[in-house]
Amino acid sequence: MYECRKKEALPDISYDLDGDGYVGGRDYVVARRFDEGYKNYLTTDERHRAVDAVKNGYEEKFVWNIEASGSNRDFRIMQ
Repeated sequence: MYECRKKEALPDISYDLDGDGYVGGRDYVVARRFDEGYKNYLTTDERHRAVDAVKNGYEEKFVWNIEASGSNRDFRIMQ
């Protein structure tokens, strides 16, 4: 049962938007936004829209690597 749950937690390979064979953090966050119905995989239409959005700078809407700045950062994080 544990192995089955572990496999369910892995994202589907259709979430790999940059084509490197691995679903990284950025791939997951962006692909999840395009996954209509949150079915944990992208259809071909959703995948085409997500890849086009990434090519047009969709990732620039997000702030990445905040955790790398540590707890003694000079700026405040507002959600």
